[in-house]
Amino acid sequence: MNRSLVDPGSLCLFSSYSDQNSIPFWVKTYLEELTSYIETLVLLTNERELQESDYQFLETRNIEVRFYPNEGWDFGMWFRYLVSENTSSCSSLFLINDSNLLIGSLKNFFTWWKTHRFDFGGLTENWELAWHIQSFFLGFRGNTVEIVRQYFAKTGILKDKVDAILFYEIGLSRHLKSRGLTPGVLFPTSTVSPWGCDTSIYRPKRLIRRGYPLVKRSLIYRSSYAFYYRWIFRKEVGTQVLSAIRPMKPSLHGLFWESLDRVLFYGFGWKSLPRIKPY
Repeated sequence: MNRSLVDPGSLCLFSSYSDQNSIPFWVKTYLEELTSYIETLVLLTNERELQESDYQFLETRNIEVRFYPNEGWDFGMWFRYLVSENTSSCSSLFLINDSNLLIGSLKNFFTWWKTHRFDFGGLTENWELAWHIQSFFLGFRGNTVEIVRQYFAKTGILKDKVDAILFYEIGLSRHLKSRGLTPGVLFPTSTVSPWGCDTSIYRPKRLIRRGYPLVKRSLIYRSSYAFYYRWIFRKEVGTQVLSAIRPMKPSLHGLFWESLDRVLFYGFGWKSLPRIKPY
């Protein structure tokens, strides 16, 4: 294993929920890749018994595990770790969740991270409601780590999803910017779309053509267009994952509203046309 890109003092908190007594293999794939770049990798997951083979997987790769109550979404798990564990020696902190499938290498991101001196950053940004770096892959370095820890400690566990979006998904990025900290995004929205949409949902093919290493898991099982995305991403995702993640049956109601949403984005950029501007 090549660990030349490992950042000394780096800590990654990988949040994952499952109702099974095992770690999904697509999560293991993601964790395996992260071990090439992270010094301390911690799996945060809901309270349950794992199989012995899962513990062996974690132990042989020096991956720590913490079990927490399933409340407050990913932010709740990150909160519990950040307020209970000592992060004073952490030079960089990464908050990542399992909402995406890893289909490529993370080398480009960590090379970019080491050669640019942003205070915080991530893979993609979103301009819906307000600008923010998407929370499924966040990085912070230096003094920003302690500012993030304090923000979590002050905000606490938010059980309402709307509150979690407003105060964590959007609020964290805005809080850091208000402190004069500099953000960075490897795949800026403007490179794949003129509109300020969620590019991981509305422009996934364009992102992947540019080297984006992830596919949103919801696209292949929860979207009304799941069967379409399962077909176009069949090579990148692989048959093993597609067999394990079965799509939900689409409804006419869901198909109508999702189609309308896409027309507004693709056709007019109605939701977020005025929101893209340099930050």
